[in-house]
Amino acid sequence: MKCFLILFSLTFLVACAGHKKRTLSSTNQRFSHLDTPFNPKGVTKSCLNFIENEMPKRNLRGGFVKVPENYKRRRGKAIQIFYYYKGGVNLEGTQPVLFVNGGPNVSYKGRAEQMNKIFDKHDTLSQHALIMMDQRGVDCSASLEPNKKLHSLKKIMLYNSENIAHDIEILRRKVFSQKKWNLFGFSYGTYVVARYLKMYPGSIAKIDIFGPSLHSSMKNFFKYRIKRQNKVLRMLERKFPRVDFKAAYQKIASREGQKYCIPVITGSPKFCGQVLLDAVLMGIGNGFTTNGKINERAKGMVTFVKNLLESDFQNPEDPKKQAFEKHAADGLIWFRDQRSYLVSAIWATETRTISGDPADDCDAAYKELGQQGVDVESLPLDECRLIKQGKQEALAESLKKQVKELRSKFRLIGQPDVLKALRRNPGLSFTLYFAREDSVAQAEGTRLLLSKPRLVKRHFLQGGHSG
Repeated sequence: MKCFLILFSLTFLVACAGHKKRTLSSTNQRFSHLDTPFNPKGVTKSCLNFIENEMPKRNLRGGFVKVPENYKRRRGKAIQIFYYYKGGVNLEGTQPVLFVNGGPNVSYKGRAEQMNKIFDKHDTLSQHALIMMDQRGVDCSASLEPNKKLHSLKKIMLYNSENIAHDIEILRRKVFSQKKWNLFGFSYGTYVVARYLKMYPGSIAKIDIFGPSLHSSMKNFFKYRIKRQNKVLRMLERKFPRVDFKAAYQKIASREGQKYCIPVITGSPKFCGQVLLDAVLMGIGNGFTTNGKINERAKGMVTFVKNLLESDFQNPEDPKKQAFEKHAADGLIWFRDQRSYLVSAIWATETRTISGDPADDCDAAYKELGQQGVDVESLPLDECRLIKQGKQEALAESLKKQVKELRSKFRLIGQPDVLKALRRNPGLSFTLYFAREDSVAQAEGTRLLLSKPRLVKRHFLQGGHSG
């Protein structure tokens, strides 16, 4: 009996080992386009779909590198950082270019194909390899799941630009044999690149930045943005002289217009009056021309303004009113995501803020503009209205309290840090690119960098913040 039990146990173990081997073999085949082992358990659905379905379809390769969640406790919890690139690229024989995307807390996987096409168009000799990554906290890279739970500011600080910069260096060392690489930063990625430049200047061959956001404070960010948004709006108005934008502003600002409200989604707070116009027109900062021609974004805004002019606010069945409401709701949902608790918290750890509440910085910006002689009351586009109507008081107060407690631990990064690093590394090429219709990142906000032409090159392009 004893011999039988031993024989049965051995048979069972061999069978289990064979099943495990077949399972591993099957998993390896499914994910053969990955450079590293991959366990599909525990990742987000969107991440699994991208790796399993989209990567083979788009001819992409990629993998994961392990990094500490907290670099001050390197033996503590580890998280995974996901990177990807076009299949067929020779990583050993080409110069790597890391694209550091905007955000914060945004995935750029949907733009991978477009990015590679643009890159191939200009990299005619195939001398470079474009590398993209999910920054920590995003999708395949240990997602913070912003819509499921609220994290403390202390936790969120582990997912800001300083730690992303550490992740980038580990990625370079483990995947690219410590080869120096080029960095291409966009929008929020500017902060990440600035951090990386300060921390690891010897790892960089060249830096290019599009849509820089290196402002000294959130107040200044809003001040330059408010002025630029309204200037770009005037540019749009001149492109469509037959559309009466002024009448649309007056209609929504009227007593009847101010009473007109819509919920963004069922059960959410209502947004009223001019905020509905602000939510859509704010999108002009992403540009209304492409290759010198009016794009679909601009046409959509003009249609929205026309629908507003022709809407009967009192008639719920009016098709123009329904179309106007849908467009406004889409804009408000986008704005809600841009100004979420998580995003506001990350920005509060990156740049000087009055309290951590964007509404306070916005108010200070308007006050300063008024003191400089700007007629702020007559500005048709007002982002502060959006911030205040969409504000959740309990969350705002919680964030303000945490910012006050942790402010001494913030390590801010700015233009002086960039200039200091460039002076210490005189051979490093650093170029800023600005778009003429961009109201998110403005040349005025990077005056200190632009005042040093020997260290910083600059170029002005057509289009908006989205390129």
